[in-house]
Amino acid sequence: IALSVVVAAVLIGVIGYLLWPLSQLAVESTQPFIASLARQSEPAFSPDGTMVAYVASTGDAPPKIFLRSVAGGDPIQLTSGKTIDVLPSWSSDGGHIAYAAITSGGRCRIMVTGVPAGTAREGGQCRAEAPDGLSWQPDSDTVFFSDRAPNGGGAIYKLDLDTGKTKRVTHVAHEWELGGDGWPTVSPDGKWLAYIRGVSGSRKELRVRNLATDEDRLLGAD
Repeated sequence: IALSVVVAAVLIGVIGYLLWPLSQLAVESTQPFIASLARQSEPAFSPDGTMVAYVASTGDAPPKIFLRSVAGGDPIQLTSGKTIDVLPSWSSDGGHIAYAAITSGGRCRIMVTGVPAGTAREGGQCRAEAPDGLSWQPDSDTVFFSDRAPNGGGAIYKLDLDTGKTKRVTHVAHEWELGGDGWPTVSPDGKWLAYIRGVSGSRKELRVRNLATDEDRLLGAD
């Protein structure tokens, strides 16, 4: 009898959870955060939430990375030169930003520069002309980025910004038939890596990887 009561209570709890109405989110108001004639994209908030780095370009000028205080004020141009600078990602102390510098017809370079100003240095290079995503692992000198795999498709790699050593993180079978892995994002605690896997050009999978155990699992697909 006691066991039956427990089982019934569990079933009622499960059914109630499944039938409980989900809270609906509603947008009360919106307004432009940065309003200018420049094309702006790829916003990345600083770890303390006080600044945002983003990519902006005007006319035929190559895209550059800018900084802006969340409280307002004029933007600060962080990068310069003739390269296309994209994919800003903050270090966990907010003192540096890693980004991809792309040269037309050549390989991209993973660069690091100080915030709000400093001399940029090269941390590593990519096989592809441009990576699909770049994410700095908190409390480390490691960045994760997507790159072209040797036999086709794409994969996630990690780069040690101090030594310049690169190591492949994700592998898929029959890479020529797959879209590959891209858009890596490291969790705030630095323990997990989320990324998108393209399968045969039609299926997209959201996957998460335990960086300590290399256990990889599927979260959802479309």
